[in-house]
Amino acid sequence: MTIAEKITKTLRQEILNNTLSQGEPLSENVLGKRFKTSRTPVREAIRRLENDRLVQIIQGRGAIVSMMDISQLSHVFEVRIVLEPLAAESSFVFLRQPEITKLEEQWLALEDRLHSQEIEIIQDISDLDRKTHRFFTHKTPNPWLRTFLSTLEIQVARMQNMAASGLGEATESIRQHLELVSLLKSGDREAFIVALRNHIIISKSYVASNIDLNR
Repeated sequence: MTIAEKITKTLRQEILNNTLSQGEPLSENVLGKRFKTSRTPVREAIRRLENDRLVQIIQGRGAIVSMMDISQLSHVFEVRIVLEPLAAESSFVFLRQPEITKLEEQWLALEDRLHSQEIEIIQDISDLDRKTHRFFTHKTPNPWLRTFLSTLEIQVARMQNMAASGLGEATESIRQHLELVSLLKSGDREAFIVALRNHIIISKSYVASNIDLNR
């Protein structure tokens, strides 16, 4: 992994976790000192994050963590509800039972931890959510879908992290994902796609109700 890739990975995670807030400046000099490197790999990392739409370049101000608003949320989910079921449908025949079973076991393990009232579980649910949706979609033979969804999932993860509020929502998230995995195991493609669309609609409603766009 190059220095630019390491910087990109670190800053991306900090933006997704809201450690770096909306509108926060990203100075090449400050980041260079932080990562003990020249401005060149920092500039490359900022360019990559701009491609992810996590960073904005503003004339006269330089790079800042990108701002979010309710219209952006609507646009992201408008695209997600079309592309993700499309990719999942074309991935369906490539999903193998041992992989599905392993995914189910991971969700059941999180459910057990949730019953123990483990507060730290929220981030683990977010991480497994992202992994699960990649599993549903990224075996599609269409490379364009994979590319578009990779960018989209970063925005979805950021919004979900900003909206995360507690164990009640975690319970519902686990329930929905276990339902999706169960439909995968059954091989019922049509029911799975319907459930996936419903899951995305519910997710949008939850994020819209809980997201703090001032963070």
